[in-house]
Amino acid sequence: MPAAVHLQVVLALALTACVVGDPSPLEVGPGRRHVVLVAAGEARDLADALRTDGVAVDQVLSEVDVVTAVVDDATAQVLAARTDVAGVELDHGFVLSAFAGARAGARPAADATQTVPWGVARVGGGDDRGDHALWVLDGGVDLDHPDLEVDRVRSRDLVLERDPDDDADTSHGTAVAGVAAAVDNDRDVIGVAPGTMVVSVRVLDSGGQGAASDLLAGLDHTLAGASPGDVANISVVADHRSAAIERAVARLGDRGVGVVIAAGNDGADTAGYTPAGLDHRNVWTVGAVAQGDCQASFSNQGSAVDVAAPGVGVLTLAPGGGMVVVDGTSFAAPHVAGLLLLGGYDREPGQCAAGASAVPIAVAR
Repeated sequence: MPAAVHLQVVLALALTACVVGDPSPLEVGPGRRHVVLVAAGEARDLADALRTDGVAVDQVLSEVDVVTAVVDDATAQVLAARTDVAGVELDHGFVLSAFAGARAGARPAADATQTVPWGVARVGGGDDRGDHALWVLDGGVDLDHPDLEVDRVRSRDLVLERDPDDDADTSHGTAVAGVAAAVDNDRDVIGVAPGTMVVSVRVLDSGGQGAASDLLAGLDHTLAGASPGDVANISVVADHRSAAIERAVARLGDRGVGVVIAAGNDGADTAGYTPAGLDHRNVWTVGAVAQGDCQASFSNQGSAVDVAAPGVGVLTLAPGGGMVVVDGTSFAAPHVAGLLLLGGYDREPGQCAAGASAVPIAVAR
């Protein structure tokens, strides 16, 4: 959802011990949604204190220690000054990292023979199934796709839960999942780690847009259910930095869950983007290259990009069956996610004749 339409404030609790609650109620009027970051184990306590003070609390996300609330800007400043709040952020918007010129309409029919996409071959995947789960935080994955193994129990549609009229457009999420995990079944395409279990976590609406609060809810669900060795793929991006999002992503990495993030498609410095600008252990930001290893013109760049992978002319799965050709760092990221599910990757210099690719290419060990 565009930030101009639906904004939230995020409150963050300080990491030191403190007393929750102010002595007098806050004045709450029409406002915008904000996100509040809180110390570990304190989200529910803070939410109770805010409700006592008359604040309209929307969400309490205990795994990421975040409370979302609708307040006016003046109240947000009051909240930010509390000793038990580490910070307050507006609930800015996020979008998919699919290139605007993606050839999503070029959809070959279902094929009775299986194709190894050039990207899977380039990174050296397609031979083994991952032993852990792939969590796809996206616009939703086709839960009944014949070429994917989807864990319906752990999958969750966070958008539909708050808006029953917003049916998922699973084209992007299914394409992402297909790159990493399409089954080796002698039809359509094969993924980097074929047959790996996929967990769909829908955080974007049918228009491919969402808010920080949606992504935070998805990260909260992933933290609650993922195990060390699992991999989370995040092919969504915002052109600003968010302490709330980045703290949640870092927490996944600290728990042994690999996090793979699309760099973004503005041809800009990734350092200004969330969550792509985050530098943390077990967190990788991925740029895109075309066949021949030349960096895609649209791919974000800079020191925050850890590695590159195929992201132009990527053949992958379409919802319901059949294949689709797509472009974007959204589809470079799951190549690396698949390699991590197989145990990791090595970096090798790109072979671009024009010398345009300064980022090493991820390849299987």
